[in-house]
Amino acid sequence: MVSDVQVEHVRVFRRGAELRCTASVTLPQGESVVVLRNIAKNPDEESLQVGSSQAGITVLQAQVARDYFKDDESQDLPETKAQRDRLKQAERELGALSRRSETLAAVLGKLDECPIAPDGTTSMTAETFDKLVGAQVRKRTELTDEIAKVNDEVTAKKKEIKRLRTELYGGQEETGEQAQRPVLLLRLASTKAGPVKLSVNYISQGAYWNPQYEIRSEGTDTPLRLTTRATLRQTTGVEWKNVKLSLVNGTPSAHNQLPELTPWFIHLASPSNATSKMGYAEKTLPNAMATANYSVQREVLYDAEEDEAVSEDAGFEVESNQFSVSYEVATPYTIRSGQAETLVALTQQQIPAEYQYIAAPNMSPEAYLVARVKDFSQYGLISAPATVVFDNMQVGRTYLDAAEQEGTLTVTLGVDPRIIIKREEVKDKTGQKFLSSTAERTLTYDLQLKNSKREPIKLEVRDRYPLTTNDAVHVELLESSRATVDSEKGYLSWEVELASGESKSLRVSYKVKYPKGKTILGL
Repeated sequence: MVSDVQVEHVRVFRRGAELRCTASVTLPQGESVVVLRNIAKNPDEESLQVGSSQAGITVLQAQVARDYFKDDESQDLPETKAQRDRLKQAERELGALSRRSETLAAVLGKLDECPIAPDGTTSMTAETFDKLVGAQVRKRTELTDEIAKVNDEVTAKKKEIKRLRTELYGGQEETGEQAQRPVLLLRLASTKAGPVKLSVNYISQGAYWNPQYEIRSEGTDTPLRLTTRATLRQTTGVEWKNVKLSLVNGTPSAHNQLPELTPWFIHLASPSNATSKMGYAEKTLPNAMATANYSVQREVLYDAEEDEAVSEDAGFEVESNQFSVSYEVATPYTIRSGQAETLVALTQQQIPAEYQYIAAPNMSPEAYLVARVKDFSQYGLISAPATVVFDNMQVGRTYLDAAEQEGTLTVTLGVDPRIIIKREEVKDKTGQKFLSSTAERTLTYDLQLKNSKREPIKLEVRDRYPLTTNDAVHVELLESSRATVDSEKGYLSWEVELASGESKSLRVSYKVKYPKGKTILGL
């Protein structure tokens, strides 16, 4: 007996899917063989689970069989029959168009072979000749236009046929191979005759989903609205019709076997291969702020020879894993095999945020508005790209890294041109002098800040001064306008409050001493 499997619930993994299906059959008492159709193109046989909650039903054998019906169209599902009928109709239409194109081309060829004047004509008026020429030109133009129109229709029909073949055969027919249409062959035993509902679960690799976020802010007095979405596509070869969806951040496993621990080694990476991570601020700042980060410590070196050495931190590579996160989609979805990616709405959260302006004049003369979310791990997100929208305008893209959710998430919302930042060198406080064996170079500059907004602001200003790893070079910070100083990294920071229209100035000055006759690199 033959029956159709209905897909009811699909658990889609980042790569792959578990299809949970049902099938209804009427069994006689004793043993019987059941053929179940509407199975994915490439089911994982090791993951196959068949059963029934009804008493007295035993599954004696379950296996996947391919090309079971071969070309027997009488065994097609209703959906498959409709697809096949559309394909046949399109192929008939293509044949008619091709024949018309050939006929028109033949007529045009005959027209070109015909002389304008009939054979044996010895004299013809100019008026008659013009009429004959005009008639031939008009006919030729009509034929050429008609051929071009038919050829366009042929091209469009070929594209339609290709799409229909892909939907019907999953792309295999395009290579000349007979499409594999697997079925499940079941040997069942029943203690009594009657209708039975079977559950059929298996894994197919023909599906995937990718998460994405939208971070939206309506203003600095509102929380962030975080929307989680997913793009999903399936090429299993079967239609998911009004199915319940679960999206799982993980990979399917048909082998539920306890893993065995093995020794875990970490290694020193070559400094030239180590990944450099930029960011005085949190690494989650988007690209606009990345140019203003100043975590790479600029070292002050001089051009000595063998006694010079540049110290670089050794890099380490450690891989971290995430726990699986699952999203249950409330709305049933219908997704055809092979169709374009489907956008699935998952969750929406209101997240409290603190807004602040940040500027790094040493890198960029602009003030960036950022939103900070503390204890970001409580929202249980996974790593994914995010679109940032502020005041109904897309201002950029960033990446939410789940590995860094224990700290504070910082999202850049854009540049505010009404906050004016200038970094100006103080000429009379900058210069160079030479002593008996050393040279000294003093650099001084002012950071000019002005708030042109109508409301007061809080502005975090970041700057830096140079460091050195060479014992022959000494750097001394002379003035920092009461900055918070990180002497190990050479960072300076200020928390500044500016009333509407207010201006303030911060001064930074430092002195570099180095051997006379040498040249400082990096200043």
